[in-house]
Amino acid sequence: MMREVGERLAGWQAGGGGRGDGRSLFSVLYSDIGKTFYARHGWAAFESSHLAFKPVEEGLAERQVARAIGYHDMAELCAVDERLLRADLARRGGGKTHVALLPELDALLWHLMREDYMTKSIFGRTPTVRGAVAGEPGKRVWAVWMRGYYGGLKKKQGNTLHILRVVVEDPEQPDEELVDGFRSIVQIAQHEAAEWKTQDVQMWNPTPKLKGLVEKCGIESEFVNRDKDSIASLRWYGEEPTAELDWVANEKYAWC
Repeated sequence: MMREVGERLAGWQAGGGGRGDGRSLFSVLYSDIGKTFYARHGWAAFESSHLAFKPVEEGLAERQVARAIGYHDMAELCAVDERLLRADLARRGGGKTHVALLPELDALLWHLMREDYMTKSIFGRTPTVRGAVAGEPGKRVWAVWMRGYYGGLKKKQGNTLHILRVVVEDPEQPDEELVDGFRSIVQIAQHEAAEWKTQDVQMWNPTPKLKGLVEKCGIESEFVNRDKDSIASLRWYGEEPTAELDWVANEKYAWC
């Protein structure tokens, strides 16, 4: 059955965004049963790791380098992010095919509205802080997040503040100029994680740039390689072997 589903998805809602022949370029899924079952049916497992930060209940410092962001910031930030990601893909070479799911506004809003439904049901209210940003336009770093609940209030182990997307607006900017803002963003996320009863903050598949910022910012974290849950898997409909693909921005925002 999974093979039949995979073939059907090759032309499902392809429109004009695929290869030009009415077929899609690829499909993705997130396996909660390990890496082998779906791989046997055409969806290869890709990197599935995350950095985990602990919630912090203590109040934030009165003055933070970063500022909180909400719904009203999403349209501008998503437009900049999409432009930057398209340019990044166009620059990449190395003989590989590079693919990405675009961090469009609709994709981020799906997560945030899903979060609204859960938090309204559990807490009777919805969050206002949906991420944080630091720096001036052109030199910013920002993160967008959402809270997910599978344990409810009685079992925090099923609750996570997921960082959906992290953007460094100028990748050539030295870490030393970014680290204070990045630290402040993580601290805001940790505070929100505690307030909203989650067990941790997770940042999926951090780039080398982000790993360097995490190391320099001095906040304790744990690197986790997942081998069972939320395994990012991709089925490629082109001619190239799936193993030769580079999945760019393989972050939580693409999960559904």
